[in-house]
Amino acid sequence: NPVKGVAVNFELENPLGGSLNTSLATTNDKGEAVITFTAGSNDTGTEKVKVLATVPNEYTGFSGARTQTLNLTVGGEAVFISIATGNIIQEITTTTYAVPHQITVTDATGAPIANKEIKLSVWPVNYYKGFYVYSEALKVWVANTTAECSNEDANQNGVMDPWENNKVGNALSPLDYPAGEDVDVEDNGDGKLWPGNPVTLSTSTVTTGADGIAYFNVLYGQSYASWLRVKLTAKAQVSGTESQSDRIFRLPASSEDLTNEKSTPPGGTISAYGSSNLCSDPN
Repeated sequence: NPVKGVAVNFELENPLGGSLNTSLATTNDKGEAVITFTAGSNDTGTEKVKVLATVPNEYTGFSGARTQTLNLTVGGEAVFISIATGNIIQEITTTTYAVPHQITVTDATGAPIANKEIKLSVWPVNYYKGFYVYSEALKVWVANTTAECSNEDANQNGVMDPWENNKVGNALSPLDYPAGEDVDVEDNGDGKLWPGNPVTLSTSTVTTGADGIAYFNVLYGQSYASWLRVKLTAKAQVSGTESQSDRIFRLPASSEDLTNEKSTPPGGTISAYGSSNLCSDPN
């Protein structure tokens, strides 16, 4: 039977997850002791907040006090950002491809985060030299790579620094060093920064809807398809810190543009960056 007038002690084991309005409550006619938990501003992870309710031994019928634990989850701030795409490549003009993408933002419980602003950016990681060959067996134009080269603008400042035009350097991938670091990667010394950045986005900022999802397109000239690998980055502010997700992929060409033997791929059969097998060669 419900017992009225029992003093119940409450304790919050993980205070970072929030606070209790009181540490002591008395049971009512229904035998219920009611307190209020106020969530903090930080995500805690699933069931990481523990509220302990203890009844003194004189009310338990046992030799000692009895304690029950309630596990809570504090969510609501963006914790997980994911980038996804499908298998459709849109041809929005005769020279431009658009690859639809979506951003999904959830909290620690998997619940969608609405109205979350996400900042987007895209950066070429590598460019490829090579040429297309039509495969009779596959009935498709196949890109043959003769050289995989790192973005010469290693520190991503848009300025041609002396070590980015000295025709020497190592073959480090831009993924092997922090963005903005001065690294002497192999370059061709022609006075230009290869490959530049011919890739853009339909928007630089998106806001999630009620389902925690936002949509945008990656846009690029068709002649760069197959010959660039890019890093797509999505960032959001989370409780004063930055949460980030990346997707690294080689720019695709549409299947329609690669399955006609009598029609060469966009831009012709030679890569937009040449066909030499040396990154130090601009040809």
